[in-house]
Amino acid sequence: VFGGAALTLPIGVNVLEVTGDRLRLNIGQAGGAGLGAQYVVYRKGVADFKQTEQRLAVVELTEVMEVESWARIVRRLDDAVSIEPGAQALLFDPGKGQQRTVQWVRDGKAPADVEEAAWAGLTAAIKQFESRFVRLGAAGEGSSFQIGVTDQSAYEIRDQSGNPLPILRPVPVDNPAEVVYRLEHLAKYFNVLELANPDSMSRLAGKLEVKLMRTPEEPFDEPGGIPTVKDRAQIYYLRIRNLFERMEGPPSDASWYIDEVRLRTMNVTVLNLAPEWSIERLIPSGSQKQFELGPGETLMVPSDLPGNSMGLPALQSSLPEGRAEAFDILKVFATTDTTSYDSLQLGPLGDSVTKASLVGAPKTQQPERSWITTQVMVRVVK
Repeated sequence: VFGGAALTLPIGVNVLEVTGDRLRLNIGQAGGAGLGAQYVVYRKGVADFKQTEQRLAVVELTEVMEVESWARIVRRLDDAVSIEPGAQALLFDPGKGQQRTVQWVRDGKAPADVEEAAWAGLTAAIKQFESRFVRLGAAGEGSSFQIGVTDQSAYEIRDQSGNPLPILRPVPVDNPAEVVYRLEHLAKYFNVLELANPDSMSRLAGKLEVKLMRTPEEPFDEPGGIPTVKDRAQIYYLRIRNLFERMEGPPSDASWYIDEVRLRTMNVTVLNLAPEWSIERLIPSGSQKQFELGPGETLMVPSDLPGNSMGLPALQSSLPEGRAEAFDILKVFATTDTTSYDSLQLGPLGDSVTKASLVGAPKTQQPERSWITTQVMVRVVK
């Protein structure tokens, strides 16, 4: 929506340390990692994850911290090559607790034999591809998505209330594999959308303020809290504030002062969850993964970014082709330790070349005191 460069996906997470059969990975609760999630580890230097012959092991997360995790090797795929720090690990199973459920809806829009064959085809495809992100719901069980068949004999993906999801075109009933791919993509998108720190006692709780601004001085005041902007015709800003009080000059106990400043300093990343069901790191752009926001500091995005790496004076949204209305979501993450959110990125849905790797909503393991996230939404109209 903001006209960023095409994503090069999928993106893995770094192996930071190897100790026997244990690996330390550069992803934690702040990135949505959950206990029991499994990753496949590649030979160091391999970034093309289609090279499955370069896979060395499958590892499972056993200890999840704020921005890092420990994993154990559960299966070696190549005993001749050792795993090294700097290797990439790609998520392939987020854990059973983070799967999305799918319910089949027979509403008579297509002939009964067509519906029956379509359901059988989708069931077989989910089993064939061993999907770890979606599963078929049991009778009477709640669902994340519904699947039906249109009067044109095509699969239609709907939300849990039965409304067709926007942007997505129906899929011919002879291509259930495409439906499985779309469902997995959507599961990953919603896992990121709903990612939040469940610890109300987090040190950062209430300390991150995010507002959409009409001008650098004037916030939006739309009823309902969701501002409306015109397609490609109206600029706006994102104001991010660290609400910790500024700290005065180092006291006699300099070590305490340094530690306290570090704990009050936020490392910030902004992701854009776009109407095309894509997720992109919007800020900072380029090789920098996060930017620092000290206690009491305010950042007006993008104009206050160092060097304004986005090359834009302000933000501007655009509508997907054929749409009269859409929503952009800006999700802001702040951590006290540095991390990367690149593995949460997704290409636009429908481009099967740009699959992404990401995790789902985290399971609580210990107090998540060092991260927080919040999000704002903007409505885009013609």
